[in-house]
Amino acid sequence: MVNMTLRTKYIILFLLLLLVTSCATTPKKEKNTELTTGKKLTVINDTRFSDDANIRIRASISFRFPDMSNSANAVIEMAKKDSILITISGPFGITVGRLYANQNEFIMNNNLQNTTFTGIPTEKNIMQIANIPLSFNDLMTIFRTSTPQNPSSYIYDCKLSLFRFIDFSGEATGLYEEFIFTNLNNDIARIERKNILGETVIVASFFDHYTVGNHRFARRINLNFPTLNGNVEIKISDVSLIPQPTNPMRFAKPRSYKEYRFE
Repeated sequence: MVNMTLRTKYIILFLLLLLVTSCATTPKKEKNTELTTGKKLTVINDTRFSDDANIRIRASISFRFPDMSNSANAVIEMAKKDSILITISGPFGITVGRLYANQNEFIMNNNLQNTTFTGIPTEKNIMQIANIPLSFNDLMTIFRTSTPQNPSSYIYDCKLSLFRFIDFSGEATGLYEEFIFTNLNNDIARIERKNILGETVIVASFFDHYTVGNHRFARRINLNFPTLNGNVEIKISDVSLIPQPTNPMRFAKPRSYKEYRFE
């Protein structure tokens, strides 16, 4: 286990809250539940989701956890769901960290501590580094105002007036139930997830939706972690559809930086 200062931990947390890869969730076979009218989440026009687009996002991010609060700015470039490049800047525009990731690897430079973190982007590694209950795929879809699972995996629950996904295996993430609430415009308004114990582990709320190209994005996103008593507020100032992100997206570790590896 790497011994990290609190400040280093939260720089990493900032980056990991943005670190997203192409680890798209594989749809699992669902048991025959009695939720059904046959209504699937795919009633929302597929062109509203930006999963197949290259995008650049500029955002400010603030977080509040019991032992620390802070804020920073981020520029996020996503090559579809294949790879991502993130630059985090603090006061006066000083770059405090950069991160590149794809489904097989990540490299993250912490410029304030002259350290580099590399490894395989598994949920186990994320939990080890930052102790947050999110996968990389979750974060990719949160920034894209999309769905963590395949849209066709959600069944409409008439009684609760929401779309519902149940993971009966619980093998990878311990996910038990996930709920998606939509507004009158069929935009995603809220995503809630409960673990196998029935505890709500995350509530993602989406506000101020608008259209870029054929896609719908939220200008403001709130992530609430009830079990951690923490909150992350994301304010997006700009979303652009781009022909291709920075090329190459991957960067090298500075020779003087100390490297920590997570397999």
